[in-house]
Amino acid sequence: MHRVLAHIDKQLDQPLDLETLASFKGTVADIEAAWIAMLRDWLPSSGLQLDGRVMFEYYPEGSSYDPATGIFDCKLCVPVVPL
Repeated sequence: MHRVLAHIDKQLDQPLDLETLASFKGTVADIEAAWIAMLRDWLPSSGLQLDGRVMFEYYPEGSSYDPATGIFDCKLCVPVVPL
């Protein structure tokens, strides 16, 4: 069994727009655990809160996918505002 990799990359601070990005590397079966860790474990201690916009997965150009293992990488994007 492989380990789910998800870590907070950065927060993008733009006018009226703050998003947190987390890198994810794992399988489809693993991504739910990464979302839960971000929302249940990281977010409450971050000083931020959800702002009502849509959360999404971003697959930038150059993202990887290994058909033999099912492992892929993407960014988990969570729109937030300060508490």
